[in-house]
Amino acid sequence: MSPRARSALFAAGALACAVTSATLAGGAERGAAGFGELRPVVVAAATLERGAVLDREAVVKALDPRRVPAEFAPPDALAGPSEALGRELGVSLPAGSYVTAAALAAPPGPGVPRAGPPRGTTPVEITVTGAGALESTRAAPGSPVDVVVSGGPGPGPAVGRTYVAARRVPLLGLRKAPAETGFADRWVATLALRRDQALRLIRAEGAAGSIRLLGR
Repeated sequence: MSPRARSALFAAGALACAVTSATLAGGAERGAAGFGELRPVVVAAATLERGAVLDREAVVKALDPRRVPAEFAPPDALAGPSEALGRELGVSLPAGSYVTAAALAAPPGPGVPRAGPPRGTTPVEITVTGAGALESTRAAPGSPVDVVVSGGPGPGPAVGRTYVAARRVPLLGLRKAPAETGFADRWVATLALRRDQALRLIRAEGAAGSIRLLGR
C-alpha cells in the first residue's frame, strides 16, 4: 500500500472515531437530560452519630458533595459541605444518607455556650429509667426536661409517692448505663443542676424506686 493510501486510510479512521465519540457524548447528554435538572447535594460518606459536631475534619472526610436529579433530592438538602461546618447533628445518619437542614440541630443563640452548663449550675450524672424514647426524640444537648421521682416500696416518707423533683433542667447528655449494672433499661443522664437540685436528686437516687425524665 502506498504512503498516500495509508494516509487516506488513517484519516478516514480518525474521522470515524470522532463521529462515534460525538454520537456517544450526545447520547449521554440526552440520557442525563431525561432525569431533569441536576442540583448539588451532600451525602454522608460514613455513618454519622447524633450529637457529632461537624468540625473541619469531619466536613472533609465524612461529607461527600454530589449532583443528582433535582426530583430525587430532598427539598432541604445542603448544597455544599461548608454549610454544615460547625453544626451539630440532631439525628444519626447512615452512610449514603442525604445531609439535610432538618438533620442539623439548631445553633445556640448568641452568648450561649454550646456544651457547657448554664451559669450557676454544674453537670451531675443521675441514673434514670426508661429514657429510650427521650433519647430518640430529644433536640440538641441542653434541652430542658422535668425530673420525676417515684418512691420505692420500702419504708419512709417517699413510699408510693410520685413527684417532680426538678423542673426544666438542661439535659446535657444521655447514654445507656453499663451492662454490668444488671438493669436492662437504665440510663445515665447528665443534668445541669443547681446545688440544691443536685443534693435533692442524689438523695432521691439512693432512696427512690425510679427516676424518669420528661421532655418539655
